[in-house]
Amino acid sequence: MNNSDENVAESFLARLCITNLHGSVPVSAAIGFEEAFMDTSSSTINNAGAGKASAGGYGNEYTPSLAFKKTDYLRANTYRNSTAVQFYFAYRIKEDNYIIYSRDRNFHYGKCLTLTNLGYFTIGPPATNSRFTIRQGEKTLHLSDLTSDIVNVQIACKGMRLELYDKKNITESNINYTAYLVSRGGDGIATFTMQIDERNFDWL
Repeated sequence: MNNSDENVAESFLARLCITNLHGSVPVSAAIGFEEAFMDTSSSTINNAGAGKASAGGYGNEYTPSLAFKKTDYLRANTYRNSTAVQFYFAYRIKEDNYIIYSRDRNFHYGKCLTLTNLGYFTIGPPATNSRFTIRQGEKTLHLSDLTSDIVNVQIACKGMRLELYDKKNITESNINYTAYLVSRGGDGIATFTMQIDERNFDWL
């Protein structure tokens, strides 16, 4: 590793999701750079029956289809086929924190998460707003503290823990949602299920 301030022994690859219960049903949201929406340009066509007019034309009924668009902002999606981006958590010794890079070649490969002045998380070069800590309650964790490869944690930036914000349900289901991740003003501190893909990883 070229940067002497980074420690391979505490650096790792991982994916994130947020799992909550809707009644007794667990609902998992993939964390990445996609926004779910209903696409009317590629709608499916249903036969509406003879003599039934519809917006799509006489005798046909057009149903918008679920789609995803790439975004520069970190988001959560519970919808099927949403992408959980693989992140590289690069540990910095002097600051005792992590810089989080995207390792997904389809989603901002090699760029890191950074906090905007409005509290959103976007992508860009490393900066003072790109320093994250992994938390469980009041305890700050490092890779060596995580004995399991699947662990529930909170993630903080500049002392503020990530929250879901602007949750939208874009389908008829009342379970699913698409949402931003922010540092303040959300629905309360989010607990992430972190799946560690590879430990002691040297990438940069």
